[in-house]
Amino acid sequence: MKKTIIYGLLGMFLLSGAVTSCSKYEEGSKFTVLTKKARLVGKWKISKIEYNGVAESTIPNTTIEIKKTGDYNASYSYTFFGQTQTSTASGTWELSSDKSKLLMTETGQSSIDSEEIIELKNKEIKLKDVNGSTVTITTYTAL
Repeated sequence: MKKTIIYGLLGMFLLSGAVTSCSKYEEGSKFTVLTKKARLVGKWKISKIEYNGVAESTIPNTTIEIKKTGDYNASYSYTFFGQTQTSTASGTWELSSDKSKLLMTETGQSSIDSEEIIELKNKEIKLKDVNGSTVTITTYTAL
């Protein structure tokens, strides 16, 4: 009986250590059976944008489809001075070697857009971009 309790407690200790150490990101699930790539693949829409901790009141209608093949397609729609503008973009994506950043290269461009992943769930993603003194956190929700 004593051995059973000790083994049970040891098992719970090891499992709790594994569950709390599974998250690579500041926010998000501590444990998931889906790979990071599997959680990224899908159709997403911007649901929130924050600049230096302040939520933006006007959010552009932006959707992006991240494909398993390493390609992406995005569409943007926003109103500027009463006129609605739309545009599209496509390119390739990959995770950084340590899987902490999403790297995207738009077709025809040589620069790589690198954003830190701070939350990666299968229904929500948060990306952080630092440009000088401006920190932008963009939240995407699954469609």
